[in-house]
Amino acid sequence: MSGSTVLRPASAVRRLTAGLCLLTLVGCAGMLPQAEKSIDPEQGWTEQVQSQLAARVLARWDALIAGNFDKAYEFETPAYRSVFSIQQYRGRFGSAVGWKSARILSTKYDENHTVAVSVAVDYEALVSGAGNVRSVREMPEKWLYSDGEWWYISQ
Repeated sequence: MSGSTVLRPASAVRRLTAGLCLLTLVGCAGMLPQAEKSIDPEQGWTEQVQSQLAARVLARWDALIAGNFDKAYEFETPAYRSVFSIQQYRGRFGSAVGWKSARILSTKYDENHTVAVSVAVDYEALVSGAGNVRSVREMPEKWLYSDGEWWYISQ
């Protein structure tokens, strides 16, 4: 055969295999999970930014409710943790009040990477002469966005 357009069987198989591999890769790429986008409040007070903050606020309260002060300490700003040890942090909490649940009532972003968060905390306390009394208290909190994360600001 003198024609230059004739493919050898091995060459045709390689090209077909390479083409199928390419199609498979392209098809699978659409099934891969999308990478998490960086959440930055400088891009605006978006639903995604609010969700990230809410998750951090509630995770901190979950740790406090469980009495896991080591975990709750991790939500403090890096500056706070550089000054106050975990032992000092734990010392802030007594045992007279037992937190039962927490929910976010409101958030107010102030454009300076801080947010005022109002949290309703359901708690139970031992009251002299009345026994255990259950109540709800609104707790004001401040949160700071820094280095790609939300941090609780101790007051």
